[in-house]
Amino acid sequence: MTQKCSKQVRSILDYIAEENPHAAIAAGRKIEEAAAESLAFPYPGRPAPVEGLRVFCIPRLPYLIVYSVRENVVEIATLWHGRQDWMH
Repeated sequence: MTQKCSKQVRSILDYIAEENPHAAIAAGRKIEEAAAESLAFPYPGRPAPVEGLRVFCIPRLPYLIVYSVRENVVEIATLWHGRQDWMH
């Protein structure tokens, strides 16, 4: 996971925790599980509109993991809310 993505995850969880710390813990677990799944099985994610990137939807959360696969190495580039325009 890139440094930028790690910061995004922390920011998202901090924001959720302001209202509901238990929900933040649950969201953190779901993000970790989805990240691990995208690393273990990178091709279920759909191709992104940007060449070389793929998108994996986090189950039961409105977030997308944007990642690349090169020579069997997966790099998670960013994490975006489904309503954000992550291409710009």
